[in-house]
Amino acid sequence: MKNILLISTVNLFNNPRLVKEIHFFSEQNYHVSVICFDIGYGDKNSLILEHNFTNTRFIKLSGLRSPFLKWAQSSIFNKIALAINPFFKKSISINAIAHNKRTYLINKALKSIDTEFDLIIAHTLGALQPAYKQSLNTNSEFAFDMEDYHPGELIHHKNRDVEINRRKFLLRSILPKAKYSTYASPLFIPETNTLFKLPLKNQYTINNGFFSNEFILNNLTDSKINLIWYSLNISEGRGLELILPILKKYAEKIQLTLIGNLDEKFDKQYNISNSSFISFLGHLPQKKLHMELSKSDIGLSLEQKSKDLNRDLCLTNKIISYFQAGLYIIASPTKSQKNLIQENPNAGLISYNLEKDLLFIIENIESIRLNKEKRFLAGKSLSWDSEQKKYKEILENV
Repeated sequence: MKNILLISTVNLFNNPRLVKEIHFFSEQNYHVSVICFDIGYGDKNSLILEHNFTNTRFIKLSGLRSPFLKWAQSSIFNKIALAINPFFKKSISINAIAHNKRTYLINKALKSIDTEFDLIIAHTLGALQPAYKQSLNTNSEFAFDMEDYHPGELIHHKNRDVEINRRKFLLRSILPKAKYSTYASPLFIPETNTLFKLPLKNQYTINNGFFSNEFILNNLTDSKINLIWYSLNISEGRGLELILPILKKYAEKIQLTLIGNLDEKFDKQYNISNSSFISFLGHLPQKKLHMELSKSDIGLSLEQKSKDLNRDLCLTNKIISYFQAGLYIIASPTKSQKNLIQENPNAGLISYNLEKDLLFIIENIESIRLNKEKRFLAGKSLSWDSEQKKYKEILENV
C-alpha cells in the first residue's frame, strides 16, 4: 500500500478538485495525507468535508494571522523574497516564496513530517516548489495538478508583469521534473507547453466533472422559462451583469435563479433582492446545488474573457455541471467553451448577441425541453465517474 501526500495552499472548500482526488486515492486504499490551510472563508465547510474522510490524515496550517509568530515569519520572508528577487531571478526558492508566502509555511511543516511518501502531488502553484523540494530530499516522486492556468490568472499585483514572469519561471523550472502533470482543461496543455522548447511528457487532461448520482433528470412544463446562474460570489466582473438588463426586458416570460454569496453593492446596483423575476438562494452545498440545477431549463455560463487569459482557457465547474444536468447552455465565446459546444452541438449555443439568443430560446423552448434527456445522457461523458478512471491509467503506465 502506497503513501501519497497532497498539498494545497487553500482549504478543501476552495479546492474541490483536491476533494475529488482524496476520494479517489482513499477508494483505492492508498494511505493519504493532506497539507492544507485554514484561510477563513469556507473553513467550516472544509471541516465538514474532512469528516467524510475518516482514514485520511489532515495536516492543517494557518493562513490567518493566528498564530501570530508563524504569520509574521511567513510575511517577513515573503517581503524579503520580493525585495531580493530581482537579484536572484534564477532562484527557485526565492521565486516561490515571493509568489506565495504560504510556500514558506509548507516547507517548514514538511521538515517535521517523517513519513516516507511514494508520491507527492501539488494542487496549487504555491505548493509546487515544496512538493519538488520534498521529493528531492526524500527520493520520492512528485506530480502537479493544474486547476487554473496560473500565469494567465487575473493578478491584482502592482508588478503584474513581474509576477506573470515569476509564475512562468516556476513552471518552466520545476514542471519538467515531475512524474506527470494533470490539467483541468484541455487547453491548458498547449498553453503550458509554450513555456518549453519541447512539449512535456506525461500530460493528461482530467476534466472537473462531478459524480453522476448528484444529478437527476427533471422534465419541466412551467409556463415561464427557468434560467440559472451560480458562482461562489455574485458580484461585478463575473459575467452576470452582461445579461441582467436584457432579462429584465423579458421578465414576464423568464425566471432567473441565482446561487452564491451576493455582494451587497452588486445587489443594490441590479436590485436583485427585490426583483420580481429573480430568485436568490444564497450559497448551497454541492449536492443541493446540483439537485437545484434540475429545476432549470437554461444554464448561463457567461465569462468576461478579457479579464484574464485563464477565463478564456478554463473549462469551469459551472459549464460542466450544466452539461451533466442536461440544461441548455448559453455560453460566452471563450476558447474552451466554444470547443465544448462544438463537440456537443446539442448542448447549447455560443452567444455573440445575448438578446437575440434569448429570443431564440423563448421561441424554441418546447424543442429545447424535449431534448433535455439527450443532453442529460451526453453529459455523463464528463462525469467524475468517467474522469477519475484516468488516474488508474496514469498510475499504472507512468
